[in-house]
Amino acid sequence: MIDEALAVRGIHPGAHEWHTALLVDGHVAGVWVNSVEEAELELTVWWGTRCHWVTADPQCLLFHEYFPKGKRSAAEADRRFPLAPPRTLRDRFASAESLLDGIWPPTASATSVAR
Repeated sequence: MIDEALAVRGIHPGAHEWHTALLVDGHVAGVWVNSVEEAELELTVWWGTRCHWVTADPQCLLFHEYFPKGKRSAAEADRRFPLAPPRTLRDRFASAESLLDGIWPPTASATSVAR
């Protein structure tokens, strides 16, 4: 589904790198993917909530800004942060409208067809 959504938008894979995101529920999460758009899609599906912002973070500097110890314990992984406007340095963000609009969550008819 993610590959199809990216293909429809003409987004071609690039090199995998870490992307960090702040989700609308306040969680900070990350993923190794090819683009900001793919990161938004994957994180939205995995976490079940939209991204407030997403940015390429190849050296995990932004991620470590939120989790300075470098590793998250179970308690830290569930930590939520307040939503705030992104800083100027973070110049690649998810749009207000999710890339999954119209296809997520699956409709009842699509779920029944899949069964």
